[in-house]
Amino acid sequence: MSIAFEQNRSDWEVRVALHELFRVHMMLVGINRNPHKRNVVWLTKVSPTKRAWIVSDRMITTWITADAHPNDPNFALPIPDSFISCLIDLAHDDNGVDIFCSNIDDSIIGRAGERYALVEHPEGVEFTQRNLPYRALPHGSHNQATVATVSATDMQLFADLVVNWHPRQEVVGNVYPFVSVEIGSGQFAWTMDWRRHGMFRTTGGVPAHTSGTITTQFYPYPVAKLLKAHDIEDEVKVYIGAEDADYVYFTGDNWGIRVVNDSEINARWYYKVAFELQEQDADVELSESERMADVIPFDIHDHRCFASLHLAADELTEYGRLTYVVARNVEPSLGVFEKLNELNASIAGASIVLRDNDVRVVCDFALTDELDLSKTMLSFVKAIERIGQAYEILPLFAASIEADDN
Repeated sequence: MSIAFEQNRSDWEVRVALHELFRVHMMLVGINRNPHKRNVVWLTKVSPTKRAWIVSDRMITTWITADAHPNDPNFALPIPDSFISCLIDLAHDDNGVDIFCSNIDDSIIGRAGERYALVEHPEGVEFTQRNLPYRALPHGSHNQATVATVSATDMQLFADLVVNWHPRQEVVGNVYPFVSVEIGSGQFAWTMDWRRHGMFRTTGGVPAHTSGTITTQFYPYPVAKLLKAHDIEDEVKVYIGAEDADYVYFTGDNWGIRVVNDSEINARWYYKVAFELQEQDADVELSESERMADVIPFDIHDHRCFASLHLAADELTEYGRLTYVVARNVEPSLGVFEKLNELNASIAGASIVLRDNDVRVVCDFALTDELDLSKTMLSFVKAIERIGQAYEILPLFAASIEADDN
């Protein structure tokens, strides 16, 4: 076996130090992937002088970087999670290990002196743009990001509070609370609301060098575990590209974490509402990005509508809303409100409102585990049809309706 791969080895080789492998192992511990799946760590060059080890799992991606060598490959090499421990064992005596491939079957070999281990090259895995640490923003650039620079000690405080409030029992709806983070005015602050699950709301804040102001949410538990797993000696930069950016980043000089910028209410209800709309014969347009959209567009009876998710003033009660925009750019006036009142008196289970200079049909519904939109959708469609029959009594904005239809 050794003769076969020595005579047919790849023309590239990666020399990896023991401490570098330990850092990769700690990433795997922090991200806590399912050990029974065929997961891989990606090893690739990210610049002529830097290589990166990249690990992804669902909504999170994390990486470390190290100095690249001239013989490092320019492609992405997938190394099975379980093989990392073997490489660490090999590296102990020599304080490092050489990694290369066989030209015969592409198997991956780790060798230290006369000791070696071999694993078959993973099949069915593909390195894509999504695996790269930094991703382009759909609107703007990272140069316009809101940034907080936080000391390592203060970031560990954030991580400890997140982990310590992680209960062992099941939670309502099987979705743990997200963290709300606020950056601005020289502070990095956060809130976690456990009241829905019979516990408490907690808030913390630490001083930070900040640029810009933003409030956002994300799922914090893998982030906290990775912050404790990475070797953080200096400051940590937290940045978000825009209000609707797909990701929140935590980065150091040679490591980083990228988590999907999303909201708890979306995590709890987005797909449940979308699937229930489909059950009511709506043609639903699902979000294609990792970040779930704030609205769910759908077509019903040839009408373009959307559903949205909302939190009441008590910050606990959740509800959904179906909306159909009848007309845009309608200026408020006494005559408009009289016509709206007249229409509302003739429908039930829905409302016709003027909001942000749009005339809208809206229908609110409770978000419950036994979600059933059959009655809600019936009232919603009837209200749309009613306003479609009312052109003759809506002279104040009938022109806008016709313009939108065209």
